[in-house]
Amino acid sequence: MSAYDSLPQAFLAGVSVALLILTSCGNPNHLAGTKLSNHEGYSYSLVDHRGRVVTNSSSKSKITVLTFMFTRCTDVCPIVTSNIRTALGDGLATERVQVHIVTVDPEQDTPEAMSQFVEKWNLPSNWSFISGKEQDLRPIWNSYFVNPVNSNGSPKTGIDSLKSALDRRYKVIHTAPVFILDRDGVARVLHTNPIKPMELAKDIEIIGTR
Repeated sequence: MSAYDSLPQAFLAGVSVALLILTSCGNPNHLAGTKLSNHEGYSYSLVDHRGRVVTNSSSKSKITVLTFMFTRCTDVCPIVTSNIRTALGDGLATERVQVHIVTVDPEQDTPEAMSQFVEKWNLPSNWSFISGKEQDLRPIWNSYFVNPVNSNGSPKTGIDSLKSALDRRYKVIHTAPVFILDRDGVARVLHTNPIKPMELAKDIEIIGTR
């Protein structure tokens, strides 16, 4: 049995947003992403790749950009990482915005693996790759509409035929939602693929002025 065959879980992160949180408006402060109303986010306090305790209300002076990834991801994650970096690159200082990446693969995303990911992508000091025990992460996944699926096909057996070959190589099909949280740690906006850096940057600015 190979090392890859012995991996007990692969993760599929899917995003589903209830219709009741979808709104739109036509004023100059119109949000490009999906506006979230009355979203009850789960308060988390976990350890990042540096060994620091991080929460979704770590700093009342900062907006939080929150997304979900795993270090071995080779499809969506690099694109989303690049798009967030581009969005934050012009005029959005690190002291104003913090980025939290919450793992969907806590078994494999060790502090070393997360640090290597951060180093590989040369991520700034305001980025935190966060992990923890699965029982601590699952309420966060559920709260932010992320639904990891284990490699035995439960609960989404309809994708088994597509996933079987990918699981053997430890590749994962998933999307990486990007949430913008206000200074109180409340999710206000959701962006999904394809992430557009200019629109994400605009929404961060709008939430930052409220």
